[in-house]
Amino acid sequence: MLVNNQTMIRDALLSFEIYTASLASKGEAIDSIVGRAESAFAGFDSAMTTIDNVVPGLANGKATNC
Repeated sequence: MLVNNQTMIRDALLSFEIYTASLASKGEAIDSIVGRAESAFAGFDSAMTTIDNVVPGLANGKATNC
């Protein structure tokens, strides 16, 4: 089976190698994007905590001080 598909397997491995090399060269950009996303989610969590402290239950749709 391997011998019969040797060309296809080689091409698939070469494509995978090219793809991983491309990702490796973009590592810093990917890290930056992930860092910004984490900061955005942290800011959102902080805002929701603040809102919930002002109006308990508002964050989950069960406001008690309205």
